[in-house]
Amino acid sequence: NFYAPSVLALILQHIAITLGALSIVREKERGTLEMFRVAPVSSAAIVLGKYLGYGAFLSLLAAGLVALLVLLGTPLYGSIPLLAGLLALLIIASLGIGFLISCLSNSDSTAVQLSMLMLLISIFFCGFFLPLENFTTTMQFLARGVPLTHGIQGLQDIMLKGTAPHWLNWVMLGAISLVTFL
Repeated sequence: NFYAPSVLALILQHIAITLGALSIVREKERGTLEMFRVAPVSSAAIVLGKYLGYGAFLSLLAAGLVALLVLLGTPLYGSIPLLAGLLALLIIASLGIGFLISCLSNSDSTAVQLSMLMLLISIFFCGFFLPLENFTTTMQFLARGVPLTHGIQGLQDIMLKGTAPHWLNWVMLGAISLVTFL
């Protein structure tokens, strides 16, 4: 039960980053991006549409996974609206990182490799196996820039302790979301 919220956050983050990473790079490869440039649609509207589409899909996936966890006996002591809000911010922040990877990549294989690198960084440096306090100050600082760090802490607070996540988790997930969107 202790690892269930962490696994939930890891699955959602990785799927969101991978979907986002493959999104724009495929449009670049297929020439769809050129059609968007001549269409009367702004870049912000295109990205917002991607956020809404992938966000809706990932929200349904998150709801299904939470229901499955609860059916399997994982406690959910906290508030459902807090849980939904934290999962939404985690999804938005993760999609933003995926879109950033997509913009930096020239091919599908590069995007997949970078998303897998993000998965490894997330697993080893975000408190999944080892507490963040065991790392150097520099690594702790870098780990705070990964959505999974705040997702794990927030989900453990909500699901296992029945308390609201620390305000820093909300702020950092919001900041990651805003920076990657811009």
